[in-house]
Amino acid sequence: MLRKNISLLATTVALVFSNVSSAEDAFDDLRNAINKANTPQQQKIAEFHQWLDQYFSQYEAWRVDYTTELDKERSVLIDKWGSGEVSNATRTVEYDGDIKKVIDYQNNTAVVSVLVDADQQENGLKPIQQFKIDGQTISLKHAQKKEVLVDYSIDQEKKEKQFVVDQVQTQLRQLDVQADRLIAANTGAPADFIYQRAQDKKMALIQSATLRVAAISAQFAAKREQLGINVDAVTKTSSEQPVTAKKAVNPSADVVPTSDLVAEKALPQKIEKKVINYTVKIPDNNLSAAAAKYRPLAVKEGEKWGIDTALIMAIMHNESSFRPKIVSGAPAYGLMQIVPTSAGHDVNRRVRKIDAPMTPEDLFVPEINVEAGTVYLRILQDNYLSKIKDEQSRVYCMIAAYNTGAGNVGRAFNPDGAMNLDNAIGIINTMTPEEVYQQLLDRLPHVETKTYLSRVTASLALY
Repeated sequence: MLRKNISLLATTVALVFSNVSSAEDAFDDLRNAINKANTPQQQKIAEFHQWLDQYFSQYEAWRVDYTTELDKERSVLIDKWGSGEVSNATRTVEYDGDIKKVIDYQNNTAVVSVLVDADQQENGLKPIQQFKIDGQTISLKHAQKKEVLVDYSIDQEKKEKQFVVDQVQTQLRQLDVQADRLIAANTGAPADFIYQRAQDKKMALIQSATLRVAAISAQFAAKREQLGINVDAVTKTSSEQPVTAKKAVNPSADVVPTSDLVAEKALPQKIEKKVINYTVKIPDNNLSAAAAKYRPLAVKEGEKWGIDTALIMAIMHNESSFRPKIVSGAPAYGLMQIVPTSAGHDVNRRVRKIDAPMTPEDLFVPEINVEAGTVYLRILQDNYLSKIKDEQSRVYCMIAAYNTGAGNVGRAFNPDGAMNLDNAIGIINTMTPEEVYQQLLDRLPHVETKTYLSRVTASLALY
């Protein structure tokens, strides 16, 4: 140890005197080197803990900023619409005053909603005859119409809370991805130690989520009080059946029994608004046209990085429905839904030699985003999953890891649920691709990842 410390000091002295311009600076650096060499082991461990916290906090800073702004936006929407619906991987949601447009790319439908006074008759409205989706004009002439009251029901409150739960599940998976990155970087820290620090961050995230859920409860309670809605501990809740302003006078007609733990009865002399929804089918080729626009990028990056074009396209299909400006709950950005501090940082380091996260502005550029997603697939293939012998089995694991991190893929195969990837790959190599696929569906720790794997796999045939 003494020789090591002396060697460290000698090296430091040489570097100091060759790179600084003043003796004072040189001796400051020398003193720092001496202090570092004599740092007790416990202090070194504490410093490493602090470094790990800073590492995970890099992602948390992005998450907190995004989540705070999103919660503010959704709160305003809930106050006005009774729902905080925002865009996600399969839907685009746009607001323009008292008009909302929702495009569901997965089901090929579009809904135009108009917010009006509860006693407003449709013949008194200015008719909306058509609207545009991705440059195509869609007629509402044969739209299916449905009216619903903005009633702040218990059922709607539960949906808004579920949004937070789903978002937190995504963010918890990102902490696993962050841990995977740190382990792959060969810092010398044991994997179990790193995963434990990630677990600590998860618990803090869950605590934060409970406050967000409580805020939604408070908002709905305030709106129900404002509108004269009484909530009792009885097994009733508002129906989602279409209603008219006339029916609002007799709210009991819109109450049906369910198995909910709590529910509402009675109600609104003061409900002021209703929503008129117009639903239409959108052309089946809408998504195909968007896919064709970005296929050349997928071909270019796939050939450059040795990744199958079909896999790149299938991931874009399911991550963003080929919308370059989409932001989702991680937060992740753009066509291939890149998280700036994980995949974005890895790609910056590997391709641009920049040790920093990507910016959202960069990730909204299709060329940059598709490159980043493709390089990240290559990183998963080379750094984490290269020892999987069967190519198809490796592809299944890459798809799952893209969504949830390589460590969670390991959990699906290790009998004890451990994240040890080397051990898991040994098991994978004894299985057929069909068995690997089924094992992932059966034992991946998150339902969303199971659904993601099945959808991306099905989409491969399209491209």
